[in-house]
Amino acid sequence: MTTERNWSDSCRRAAYLLGTNLAFAREAAGITQAELARQAKTSRATIAQIESGDGDPRLSTLVAIADALSVSPHVLLLGRIDISAFVELALSSGEWATSTGDDKDIEMLDELSSSPLVAKRRQAARMARDLASKRGFDGTGAAVGAAIGTAIWPGVGTLVGASLGVAVQAMKSGSLLGPSGENQPRTKPIANQTNQQREKHNKK
Repeated sequence: MTTERNWSDSCRRAAYLLGTNLAFAREAAGITQAELARQAKTSRATIAQIESGDGDPRLSTLVAIADALSVSPHVLLLGRIDISAFVELALSSGEWATSTGDDKDIEMLDELSSSPLVAKRRQAARMARDLASKRGFDGTGAAVGAAIGTAIWPGVGTLVGASLGVAVQAMKSGSLLGPSGENQPRTKPIANQTNQQREKHNKK
């Protein structure tokens, strides 16, 4: 009985996470629910249900949605533990030493992304996309990754997500598969974040 309850709780958390990530991702990609549904060959009602946190889509539907957003399904299921692990990896790399940007921008991202108001969370997704673009992360995959990273860890998570989105989109398009490393996109430096920002995140 306990195992069944735990499984049910895990499924509900996953559904909520998927819904939150998809809403951020779609807004960053600049498309409506209807447009995403058309590209993924599903219904707008299905997209709306997933974004509400009540969806339980088939694997084939999730794959189609991810393809329409130029990422892989696992990107849409990234959670706090996943992004935090990538962030720690980035922060431990001596080569990744550029700035995330203005602290006011990061504070704004934090405020908007954690707001209960849908309009403000949409604004956070667009702001994340623009911040990633300013740092040289371009394309739908970068925008989607940046938005999802922002939902979890505004600032450095934004750029880590963008970097992951770029890499996934590049691999999906085959640009990482050239002989002798040809046509491989350059690795973008990811920001070091201040200890104060990290402590603030860890307290959440």
